[in-house]
Amino acid sequence: MYALSGQRDESERFLVLVESIPYEGPLPDGTASVEAGVAIIRASFGYDGVRSTVEAARRAAALEPGPTSPRAGLVRFALGAGLYLSGDPAGARNALEEALGLTTGADQPLLRIVIQSFLSVVAAEEGHLEEAESRAREAGALVDRLRLSSVPQATLAPIALGFVLAERGELEEAETALEGALSVRRELPGLSPWPTLIGLLALASARLTRGDRGGGRAVLTEARTMLERYPDAGILPELLERQERKLRRRKPREGQLDGELTQRELDVLRLLGSEFSTRQMAQSLYVAPSTVRTQIKSIYRKLGVSSRDEAVEEAHARGLI
Repeated sequence: MYALSGQRDESERFLVLVESIPYEGPLPDGTASVEAGVAIIRASFGYDGVRSTVEAARRAAALEPGPTSPRAGLVRFALGAGLYLSGDPAGARNALEEALGLTTGADQPLLRIVIQSFLSVVAAEEGHLEEAESRAREAGALVDRLRLSSVPQATLAPIALGFVLAERGELEEAETALEGALSVRRELPGLSPWPTLIGLLALASARLTRGDRGGGRAVLTEARTMLERYPDAGILPELLERQERKLRRRKPREGQLDGELTQRELDVLRLLGSEFSTRQMAQSLYVAPSTVRTQIKSIYRKLGVSSRDEAVEEAHARGLI
């Protein structure tokens, strides 16, 4: 209850206390053991950092191995969330889809909401935007039907929706969803930080893409302050740095290109957002790899950037792709 209400220190005090009490066998609620219960709570809220979250989830899965366990879905959700934050989207998807299969009944609606929401974020990261939006809207419909919009844990649904809408370039709707969710989470600042950080970074991206540098800077400052309290934050510091680089670059405006991009450069620019190597891009365009390398250098010069990621971000901001 303390963890759910964002009181991290009190939650930790009771976890340490329960670990000191000798008790053998399953608990009255069906949890396999005290050790399993502690591992489940540590994995579910992630207050000790991303690596510790994954370790606790794996320990909980070993202690609560059977799919008939009342906590099986929660354990696999925690593992999936931790793997996503660790930079393993494939592992995250496997764990989250397994978790979803364990919550098909009507007795765990909130858990189903957060699983679908995290699956949406994973799908968006993988570039499956239609799947991502479908999952986020399904989670949001369940939030609306059960009137859970004021429950902080249910805010993961609008965060996921805002995340995918920002990726799609639907910035106004993305900001509305994200700002509403974050306002609820800010009322309990001690909540698990990871959904809040995902929401903040998505909101910063939407604002910067729209040209709201002041609003983007404010959100990034809030995210940076939060990350300083959680040094083991997996991939999130890298994602924050990517948005901060976007903020540091000069504001893009039409007519500021150092020379217009040729049609072939635009073709290469579109491929820079894929996982293609230079050789694969050359094969796709039926040109030599050396030609693609020359065109990439020209694209970087004209856009004023120095990497593939920056080129793609700048191109999106300028409406070139």
